[in-house]
Amino acid sequence: MQSGQRWGNREHMDDPLRIIAAHEGVFLRSEAIGMGYDDNSLRQSLHAGVIVRVRHGCYCFADVWRASSRVQKHLILARAVARTTPGAFAFSHTTALLLHGVAVCGADLTRVDVTVSTRVLPDFRRMFIIMSGSSLRRM
Repeated sequence: MQSGQRWGNREHMDDPLRIIAAHEGVFLRSEAIGMGYDDNSLRQSLHAGVIVRVRHGCYCFADVWRASSRVQKHLILARAVARTTPGAFAFSHTTALLLHGVAVCGADLTRVDVTVSTRVLPDFRRMFIIMSGSSLRRM
């Protein structure tokens, strides 16, 4: 697709990136590139306010992002983390509660809570659960 070409318009609900974002929460840069978009068109769409970068390589359409509540934005970020995090992990703490539909008050929704056994990325907290007998301890 030519750089600067309009894409992702709301009136084009059959746009493959909109379909991916509707099902997956976000679309990935690699998916856009695979469909013929280029980095320049992504950059122009960011600056024009058509898309929002949720995290590195993950995008949401700006109209969806603007219409989302703080909780919905957190869940979109959680889906971006799920799509781009290598290795095994489980959502935990506040994120797990929200995924199960439990209301939370006063929680930091800018980061996704996960339990992992590998490295930490900048937009989520790492929690280790150590099991000893029947008790659990957080380290």
